[in-house]
Amino acid sequence: MQILSLLIIVLILSIITSTISISNLSHAENLIVTSAEDNDNLITINFLNDIKNDFSINTIQIWVDEDDNLQSFKTENGWHGKRISDSSIIFTSAKPLSPGNSVKLSIKLDHPHVLNWKTVGDDNRKFSGKIYPPDGIDVQKHNHSTSIKKNHHEVRIIPTNPYPGSTIRVVGEGFDQNQVYYIYINDLNIRNFKTDEFGKFVTTIKIPVTKSVDMIKMTISNDSGFKMNKIITMSEDSIHKKELLDDIINEVNINSDLQISGTAYFDDAITISIKDPTGAVVTTSVTYAKVGGLWYQIIEIPKDGMLGEWSIKVTNGNNTSEKKFLVVSTHTMEINAMKSIYKLGETILLTGKGVPNQQLNIIMEDPHGIE
Repeated sequence: MQILSLLIIVLILSIITSTISISNLSHAENLIVTSAEDNDNLITINFLNDIKNDFSINTIQIWVDEDDNLQSFKTENGWHGKRISDSSIIFTSAKPLSPGNSVKLSIKLDHPHVLNWKTVGDDNRKFSGKIYPPDGIDVQKHNHSTSIKKNHHEVRIIPTNPYPGSTIRVVGEGFDQNQVYYIYINDLNIRNFKTDEFGKFVTTIKIPVTKSVDMIKMTISNDSGFKMNKIITMSEDSIHKKELLDDIINEVNINSDLQISGTAYFDDAITISIKDPTGAVVTTSVTYAKVGGLWYQIIEIPKDGMLGEWSIKVTNGNNTSEKKFLVVSTHTMEINAMKSIYKLGETILLTGKGVPNQQLNIIMEDPHGIE
């Protein structure tokens, strides 16, 4: 029986809320079991061949005692699974598990079961154990047995009631150590992060501006099948503080650019209309709100545009916002003569630009400066 104490380290690592405790290990001093998690009956078992062993593992079998189904399975590191019955799966590898190495095998259950496992070495030595489900199944525990107990994953957001478009801090603990996770807001991936050696993390995300202002769904998941949802209740009062069209500058030089921006709902089509002082529409364009509901556009004021009060009208189909601005010239007035030389008796034709609706006085002087 002492040979068993040198053989296999079994780590149970499942994917959402569980830890593992060890039962009756008096005959298996070197059988080490660490923390485990259980994500909706998806169990991941990490088999570690103890570095002190003198053999490799080439076969692992996992089965349930009841006449029930193992729904699915997942392997890694070149291992392959084969279902030999509805309740039993054999995993093999062309490259056996040598001492000091490990492999993760995942089993999906339809409901909690006692899982049996057996390993076969390249010298045909066999070792077995049991994996017990969380509370609720009354079974006799044996040597090499492990119990899965519920663990707690804690996720907090700061502030607790953010407003659409705001940036929040997400703090978590109780997750797998040194693992990459993904954060989704209403099924849109907006951030990836990695936990530290203690299974903790701190990250920041920007809340998109969505049409549902009451609450949003935040999902945290990883590549192993882990998935948890958290409903975030939004602060409705703050949504009205976001302007469809932000404030703009009062004056814009002719033949220059005007940058405008605002906040709508994610992926909204923003229609922008620009009118000159006569009320004629000079240009119409469409842009789309990005993640977070923000949008921006650059408006070009044409060189031959009129000086005076212009207007911008913005709509997303539900709301409309309009603001005014002045188009000015770097010069008070621009005057051009049609010709540079005139004969006596010819009519001089002048063209130019100035502030609209203002009286102009024209004074002509001869070469001697006399009016």
